[in-house]
Amino acid sequence: LRNNDPAAAEKELRRASALGVAKIEWAVPLGKAMLMQGKTKEVLKTLKVEAGDDAATKADVLITLGSAQMIDGKREEGRKLMLEAQSLNPGGVEVNLALARLAQFEQNLPQSLSYVETALKTDPKSYDAWMGKGDVLAKQGKLPEAKAAFQTAIDLDPNNVFGRLGRAGVLIDANELDAAMNDINFVAQQFPNFPMVNYLRGKVLFKQKKLDQAQEALQEVLKREPNHLF
Repeated sequence: LRNNDPAAAEKELRRASALGVAKIEWAVPLGKAMLMQGKTKEVLKTLKVEAGDDAATKADVLITLGSAQMIDGKREEGRKLMLEAQSLNPGGVEVNLALARLAQFEQNLPQSLSYVETALKTDPKSYDAWMGKGDVLAKQGKLPEAKAAFQTAIDLDPNNVFGRLGRAGVLIDANELDAAMNDINFVAQQFPNFPMVNYLRGKVLFKQKKLDQAQEALQEVLKREPNHLF
């Protein structure tokens, strides 16, 4: 899942479920894998809150279902499920990160950061929470703090490409272009055709006034994501 291969993740997580792995271990990542593939309807059919679920499991399932509703444009239905999840597990990492994403979507960055901080109080070593914190801080223009948050995420999972991409975006905004390119090249070694790699590379090249090379990189993005908004 963290290597951007949701189809393979879905296969393995479904197998884990069939083998009897505890629901709290596979429900949320399975939901994420399906959402990354645009399978919102399948999420709603596959994941159910069951009578035997504990409060934390119920909350995580409700958060995933709420996210699917949000993606489908049913914001109020999604919000209702997320608030129900919060009432069941107010300190839950997944719960607060989902609420943080919702607050960010609604342009309420201080509230989004507050939810992320709650998640970090519950699990200070949550990779996803540090990623979320870096993202919010970057949007607030707090570049040194955002860079530090992404660095913590990278320290927790050095080979995870999304931490590197997040930090690269911050470094570009801070005009630390050589350092940004180091992160971009790190990801490119594993995923050379990943659209975000070429998008960020194009931004670096544009800032370096290498316009022809920047255009070439951005055209590679459009080949794979024709509707990408630069």
